[in-house]
Amino acid sequence: MFRSTATVLVLLGATALGCGGEKTAHPHEPDSPPLVVKLASAHEEKLDTLYRASGTVRGQSTAVLTSKTMGYIRSVLVQPGDRVRAGQVLAVLEANDSAAGVRRARAGLDQSVESRIEAENGLRAAQAALRIARATHERIAALFANHAIAQQEYDESEARLRSAVAQEEMAQARLRGSGSRIEQAKAEMGEAQVALDYARITAPFDGRVIERRIDPGNLASPGMPLLVVEQDAHLRVEAAVDESRAAMVALGDTAVVEIDTLDKPITGVLGEIVPNVDVASRAFLV
Repeated sequence: MFRSTATVLVLLGATALGCGGEKTAHPHEPDSPPLVVKLASAHEEKLDTLYRASGTVRGQSTAVLTSKTMGYIRSVLVQPGDRVRAGQVLAVLEANDSAAGVRRARAGLDQSVESRIEAENGLRAAQAALRIARATHERIAALFANHAIAQQEYDESEARLRSAVAQEEMAQARLRGSGSRIEQAKAEMGEAQVALDYARITAPFDGRVIERRIDPGNLASPGMPLLVVEQDAHLRVEAAVDESRAAMVALGDTAVVEIDTLDKPITGVLGEIVPNVDVASRAFLV
C-alpha cells in the first residue's frame, strides 16, 4: 500500500490559574527600613500547548474493487501507485462464455428485427388485399341487389371478403408478436452485455491504485477483492489521539501536519472527530 505517514501537532487549550506581579515579603528585621509589597489578584488564563500524534494520509474515498463473476484473471493493467481515470479498465477476466452469449443474443435480436420487417410487409399486403376485397364485394352486392348476378357469385365474394379480413387480423397479430420478440431479444442482449461487462474491472473515480491483490491466472470469485483505488484529489490526515485528551480536542482546532516527503509543515483544522475509542489503544480518531 502506498500511504504517507504524518505527524500531527494539535494546538490544545488549557486553563491555568496564575497571578502576576507578586513579590515575596521577607520577615521584618530590626533596624531595616519598611518594605513595600505589591499584591496581585489571581486570574484564569488560557495557555496553548501542543499534542503530537502519528497519522496517515488518506484520500476522501477509498474503493475496494471486487469481482462480480467467477473466472480466471486474463490481465491486470495497473500497478500500485498508478494514477487512473474514472471508467478506465484496470483488469480483465476470461469471459469466453459471456462473449458467446452476447453474440447469440445479438444474432437473436437481428433475426427478430428481420421478422418484424417481414411482418410489416405482410400487414401492408393484407391491408391492400382487404381493400380490394371490400371494394369488389360492394360492387357485387349492388349487382346482386338488382338481380344482375346469381346467389353463388355473391356468396363467393362475401367469402373472399371474410378471408381478407381474417388475413389482415393475422398480419396484425404477427406484427405484435414480432414486437414482443424484439423486446425479449433486447432484454437478453442487455443481460449478456452485463455479464460481459462484469469481466472488465473499471475505476469508479479518478484516483490512484494503492493495492493490487491479483495476478494473471488467479481465479476470481464473486465478492473477491481485486484492487483498491483511492480518490486523492482531496487528501486528509487521520490520527489517533489518546482518550485522556478527549476534553481538550474540538472541531475547528488548529493542527500542524508534518509529512516526511514535504519540505515544510501544513496547517489545517480538525474537521471530524470519531467519538468511539479503540479498546486496545484507548485512542480515538481525528
